[in-house]
Amino acid sequence: SEDEIVRTYRIDLISSVTISDEMFDEPEDWSFADWVGASFGIFHGDATVTAILEFDASVAPRAESLVFHPSQWQKRQDDGSLLVHLRCCGLRELLHEILHPDWLGRVRVLGPPELVKELDEFLKVTQEKNGLF
Repeated sequence: SEDEIVRTYRIDLISSVTISDEMFDEPEDWSFADWVGASFGIFHGDATVTAILEFDASVAPRAESLVFHPSQWQKRQDDGSLLVHLRCCGLRELLHEILHPDWLGRVRVLGPPELVKELDEFLKVTQEKNGLF
C-alpha cells in the first residue's frame, strides 16, 4: 500500500514543514541500513545492477583511494587501469560520479547496458542543448 512506500526528500527543496502527531513502527523485516546500502546516493527507483567501471591508469590511484559504494570491489589490471564493480541502484546518480572532473574522459563504463544507455542519452541531450549535435 501507499503507506508502506519509503519516501526520500531533499532538504534543500523542502519549502514548508508541518508538525504531526502521527507515528509509525518500522517493520521488523526491514532494515534501514540495508535499504540505504543498496543505492548509489538516495534514489531507489530503478533495478539493482552490477556496474563495472574501468579507470585509466592515469587516474587509477585517485579512484582506488575512494569508496564509491559499500558493495564495491576493485582490481588493478596489468596496464595500470582499475576495474571497479558496484552492486547498486540509482544509475542517474552513478552517472554523475562517472562524469566527475577528476576522471572525465578517463573512465569507461563496461556494463551494464542500462548504464551505458543512460550515459549515451545524457550526452546526447547535453550536446543537443548546447548546439553540438
